[in-house]
Parts: sequence; structure tokens; C-alpha cells
Amino acid sequence: MTVDTQQISNNRARCFLDELGNPYGIKHVDNKPRVSSMSYLYDIAEGNVPGHTPVRRSGHNDDVGTAWEIVGQMGGTYRWLASAEQLLIVSTDADDAAAGNGARTARIIGLDTNYALQSETITFTGTTNVQTTASFLRVFLLEVLTVGTTGTNEGILTVKDSTGTYTLAYANIGEGRSSAVVFTVPADMTFYMTSWDASEDSNKGSEVAIWKRPFGGSWQMIRLKKIINAAFDFPFDLPLVFEEKTDIMIRAKGLLADAKIQGGFEGWQE
Repeated sequence: MTVDTQQISNNRARCFLDELGNPYGIKHVDNKPRVSSMSYLYDIAEGNVPGHTPVRRSGHNDDVGTAWEIVGQMGGTYRWLASAEQLLIVSTDADDAAAGNGARTARIIGLDTNYALQSETITFTGTTNVQTTASFLRVFLLEVLTVGTTGTNEGILTVKDSTGTYTLAYANIGEGRSSAVVFTVPADMTFYMTSWDASEDSNKGSEVAIWKRPFGGSWQMIRLKKIINAAFDFPFDLPLVFEEKTDIMIRAKGLLADAKIQGGFEGWQE
């Protein structure tokens, strides 16, 4: 059999070559590659990038005073635990219970004493405190999992420290999950913030800011916006980078009392 070296050469010219010059197969149309392109962030959201997980935090505060406070339903000064503790979870309504019409079970998501992600599912007992089995150093979210005929929580749900003094998570009646813009980067991870947003619709005017506290360091304001009856959604062309164990929150203060603020941020960790 005669080998047509010219034909082989022509075929190689129409192929993709690896770093050694060897052809390999990629589907193409008239030597143009068939490509389906997806945003890197979309790939992360779909779970297509190993070791990367999306992070989204949002919250609202309908009664912001003229001093800095957390953008979250509990308002006021947010308390960061100094050490891991067993937490207390309770409702203001007796129907949030194992056989009740409201919330029956919920999941707490946060970090353990080693800054590793952990979660625990609890069963409500109405207006009686439920204590977690695990000890938490940070709390990110309380979310209702199962419900009775009402379809959501009938009372205000709160997660507090072991003494019942400080509120770490708070879910309004009917909302089914807590809302506060607080986050801590888990151990051995880096968080990349891709955008942040806020709005004010009370005609009071507000200052809204991103704050960070590196592990062992002090709180620093790293972004600030002033708004009045307005909203913004600000993407970072170059994501903000936060190292492991860094605490992050969005805080606000009104130019006048009783401002209403919503805010949040997004990104990924790896």
C-alpha cells in the first residue's frame, strides 16, 4: 500500500496538535472548533470546578440607627464567639415543634472550633430551648427543613450562644431562614468576593460598608457606599481576596434613625 505523505501532511494541517506536534481529536466544523463556553462562575455554581464552592450572604435590617450595626434581622452589634459553644435554638410560637403546624426541623450551618465547616439538624420544641450536640465557633445560617400544614415557621426563630445572651442567627415569622451578612472563611480555604450590593428605601439615607477582620487582627473597613432611596450592585472586576479564618460582615448606619437596609455579597471559596 502506498502512503500518501502529502495527504497525511494536509490532514495534520487540519488537526489540533499537542505540545509534541501529535494530532488529537476535537470536533470541528471546517477546521473551526466546536466550543460551548460557560462563565467560570456559572461552572462553579453548577459544581463543575472541583474544590470550588459558591458563597452568597444576604440580609436586611429594617431599623438601622445612626451607629454602625449589622445588616441582619437581629440588628445591633453582632457578637462573634471567642470559642466554640453548644448553642440554643428556640421559637416564639409553640406550633414550631416536632408535631406542630409550623417549623419542625431546621439545620444550623457554621464552623467548628478548628474553623472547619459543620452543620447540625435540630427538632424544634416550641418555646423551649433546644441545645445543639455540636459546638459551633461561627454560625452562617439557620434554615427550616421540614414543616407542618402552615408550610413555614410560625414564630421568630433564634440561635443564641450557650448562655442565651447573644443572638447569632434570626429568622422572621414565615421567612424560613435566617438573614445576616456575616461570614468567616473556613480553614485552608480562600474566599474570592466577586460582587456586593445594598439598597435603602426609607428616605433616611445610609452608609453601608464591607468590613473584614483577618485572623488575629483588627476590624477594617474595606469598601463604603452612601445611598439614599437607591440601590447598587457593584461587581469586582478583580475579586477581593480573603484568607482563611478571616471574619467578614456588612454593616450600615443611617444618616437618620430608622433607616431600612438590604445588602449582601457573592463569590466563591477554594
